[in-house]
Amino acid sequence: MTENSGFPSSPEVEIFIEESNGFYSASIPSLSLMESGTDLGAVCEKLALRAKAVGRTFPELDLYAPSFKPFQLREGPPPEVKLPLRMSASQMRNLVICASTLLSIGAFFLLDFAYSALSPPFTIAEDCEGYRLPRYDHGFLAKPNCSGGWTWGGQPYPIFTDSLGFRSDRVKETPLVSDRDRIVVMGDSFVACCWAYPDTIPGKMQAKLDPKKFDIINAGNASWSPTNYYLRIHDLLQAGFRFNYLVLMIDISDIQDEAAVYGTDEKGVFHNLNGRTSREVLGTNYTPLPEDQLNKLTLDPWLRNNFRLTWTAINAINLLRFKPTTVIEDIDRAAWTYTTNPEVEKRAYGPYGIEGGIKRAEARVRQLAEDLKKYDIGLMIVVYPWPQQLKFDKVDSRQVGIHRKLAADLGAKFLDLFPTFFHLMATDPDWRKYYREGDVHFSPIGNDIVADKIIACYERAASCSK
Repeated sequence: MTENSGFPSSPEVEIFIEESNGFYSASIPSLSLMESGTDLGAVCEKLALRAKAVGRTFPELDLYAPSFKPFQLREGPPPEVKLPLRMSASQMRNLVICASTLLSIGAFFLLDFAYSALSPPFTIAEDCEGYRLPRYDHGFLAKPNCSGGWTWGGQPYPIFTDSLGFRSDRVKETPLVSDRDRIVVMGDSFVACCWAYPDTIPGKMQAKLDPKKFDIINAGNASWSPTNYYLRIHDLLQAGFRFNYLVLMIDISDIQDEAAVYGTDEKGVFHNLNGRTSREVLGTNYTPLPEDQLNKLTLDPWLRNNFRLTWTAINAINLLRFKPTTVIEDIDRAAWTYTTNPEVEKRAYGPYGIEGGIKRAEARVRQLAEDLKKYDIGLMIVVYPWPQQLKFDKVDSRQVGIHRKLAADLGAKFLDLFPTFFHLMATDPDWRKYYREGDVHFSPIGNDIVADKIIACYERAASCSK
C-alpha cells in the first residue's frame, strides 16, 4: 500500500465509525504504519479506518476493520470531521496566475491614474467651441486661445486656436493685419479637422511655403457651407481682419447644407431651416458613415481624463471591432451629383431641394466675392471628389461644371481636383490610401497632394481651370 493524496497528513488522525447505538472513535498515527515489522493485517485495518475517516471507500480493506479493537463506544452522532486543505500543483499554479494577473491589472490602473493626473487635461472639442454661436450655427474653431482635443473616427488629436478663433498649430496671437502674404483657406471638415494640425491642408501649405513670406490661416469648420463662409468672412472684414487671398474649398456636402440646414432671414440674420440644427438634419437625412458610428464610441470624459491609457486602449479595441471596410456606399449626402432617384431629394434635400441648394450656395459665394473685391482680395475656388464621386460619378462631374462657370463669372481662379484623383484611382491599385480609411475625408497623403496643387495654382499667373 502507498499513501493516497486524499488522506490527511496531520501527526494523528481521529477515527469515527458509526454504529446503530453510537459510534466508535480512536486515534491512530499518520502513515507511520508502514514501519518494519508491522503486521500487514493491522496496517490494512488502520488504512481502511483512515479511508472511512476521509469519506473514502476501499472494499478490499473493509473486512479487516471489525477486528480492530482499540475503539471506545460513545453515544450520539459522531462529530464532523474537518480535513486540512491540500492543493495540487496545478491548482497552485492557477492560483499564482490569477493573483499575478489581478496585481498586474491593479498596477496598470494605478500607473494610468498617475499618468493621467500628471498630464494636461484632454478635452473633447466642445470645450473649444463657444458652441452654438447663433451667428454661424456652430463652430468649434470660433473660441479664441483654446487648447483642447477632438476625436475623429475614435482617434484623438489635439486642437489649438489662435486669438481670432482659427485653428492653429498652437495657441498664439494672430494680428488683424500681417506684413506677410496672408492666405486664408476656408472650407468644412476637409480643411478644419480629422488630423493633427501639421497633417491638415493649411498645415501642409504652411510647411511648404516660406514662413517669412506667407501666413496661412485655417478658417475651416466642420459641417459649414457657403452661408457660414460668407458670414464669417464678412464679419472678419468688418472687424478689420485683412488678408491677401482666399482659397475657398467647396465641398460635395455644401449643397445639402444649403438645401436643408442653413439659411438667413429677411434681415440677413442666420437661422436654421425648420428650426433644426445641422446635427439634427444630418442625423435624419442621410445614411451615417462608418466614422459616425465610431465617433459614438468615445467614452465618458471622467474615464478619458482620469484613465487616459485605458480610454485609448478601449478606443483602439473599438476601432478594430468596428474596422471600416473599403466598400464605398452610395450615400444621400454625396449623391446629388449623380443620382437619378427622386427619393434621395425628398429624403435628404428639403425644404429647397437639390436645385434650390445649388442656387443658394451660388448666391452665397457671389456675396462673398463681392466683399473680397471691396478689399482687393484674390479668390480661388477649389472642388474635389469624395470616394462616392470616384465610384458613381464621372470626372466632369456636375460639381465641376457648376463651379467652373461660377469661378469664370467671378474672375476667380478655379482648381479642379477631380482629374487628379480619378487618375490616381485608375493608376494606383491602393488608391484608397489617399482617403481616410472608411471615411470620405482625405488622408495626410491626400492632403499633401491637395496642398501641392493649391500652391501651384496660387503661383500661376493664369487661371488653373481647364
